Amino acid sequence: KPNTYDPRSDASVRVQIGRLRRKLEQYYLDEGVADTLLLQLPKRHFAVIFERRAALSPSLPEVSAPLRAHRFAPLALLPWALTIVFAGCALFLAVRPATPVQTLSPELAEIWKQFLAGSRPILMSLGTLQFYQYSSGMIREPAMDHLPVAERQGRLAELQTILHSSQPLQSDLIYTGVGQATAAFLLANQFGRMHVPVDLVRSSVLSWDEIAQHNVIFLGSAKLNSQLREIPVTWAFRVEGGRILNLQPKSGEPASYGPDYSLVSLFPGLHGRGEILVVESASTTGVWAAAQFLTDPEYAKELVAHLRGPDNRLPLHYQVVLKSQIAADVPIRISYVTNRSL
Repeated sequence: KPNTYDPRSDASVRVQIGRLRRKLEQYYLDEGVADTLLLQLPKRHFAVIFERRAALSPSLPEVSAPLRAHRFAPLALLPWALTIVFAGCALFLAVRPATPVQTLSPELAEIWKQFLAGSRPILMSLGTLQFYQYSSGMIREPAMDHLPVAERQGRLAELQTILHSSQPLQSDLIYTGVGQATAAFLLANQFGRMHVPVDLVRSSVLSWDEIAQHNVIFLGSAKLNSQLREIPVTWAFRVEGGRILNLQPKSGEPASYGPDYSLVSLFPGLHGRGEILVVESASTTGVWAAAQFLTDPEYAKELVAHLRGPDNRLPLHYQVVLKSQIAADVPIRISYVTNRSL
């Protein structure tokens, strides 16, 4: 950094050190579990410390100690729980050694060029669903997602009685859909091919500071990523309920699109800095389909051909509506429908 560098206006150093600290912790819990020399970065310090494992205090827990298992949700929720495995795969792909960026097709390179420019780190927000835990299992009631706090507490008290729960219902936000998890896998793999590091975070713990300091990719609609309700954008399309609303329909266009449609939105980050990409749909499979469209070379050709303007350039920011043919909850064909520049 130059002598004029001010960490108060540019948090990139702190962000990168935090990322390195997390990677070191992951390394010593996995392939570095037998290493005798430990490299450490204490919090709130940038100085590197080297210690031999034998020299550590015996009161510290062993790095190879098994993690405590959480109590399983009822079998009815097992498909949701299994999606955490997919999310873990996405995180693994995000940090593994990557192939050179030259392997990208020209169209994929053009679609992702704004995420390749500059040194701004990339954060992928995995949309999480609101469940509530009670003494015998877990429950989801979508109507509670937007209730004021007082009304929500009243409804939770009612549910405690209805469910004969011995304990008050507690919030639980660790579940995501298979479509969001698969989209994370596809996009992390894409960034691996571009040789660009990316971090994965649950939407329930994503902070506004992180959104301001990163290029952010949101997987899932505002139902799963509540921050999207507050980001100031003039939308041309918006996912609401089970449909995509067409807020400015052109001649011959419908006023809305059903659950087998997806929406991709690229717009400026907070205060006009960086980029925000939203990959969403009224269905979890639609999120998967949109991520597939953004990472497959053949689909990328179709997308670029439709986005390219009279000057032969792509708009900096846009929204794109896609349609999927779905079989057994798997997108088997995806096609372009329409777009708007933002």
